[in-house]
Amino acid sequence: MIFIPYFIGISQPYSWLLVAGKKQKINARVNSSVSILIIILMLYFIPQELFFFQTLGLGVIGYALAQTIPWIFWTFLCRYYINKTLG
Repeated sequence: MIFIPYFIGISQPYSWLLVAGKKQKINARVNSSVSILIIILMLYFIPQELFFFQTLGLGVIGYALAQTIPWIFWTFLCRYYINKTLG
């Protein structure tokens, strides 16, 4: 989790460029997909069992992974869409 501010710091300008380039819909989709991915990963990584299904049950480490993985995904998506839409 210590790397999340780093990922946000190096990728936040790309997100702002999407908004400035009139691509707010892409920015909203990327942010929404990251939020949904965080929720899904938290449900899978943290508890021992969820509705009679076995999950990983990693506890605190699962929380850290569930927070870090989507932000790495967000970094790559923002950079990809900036290169695709703005050249």
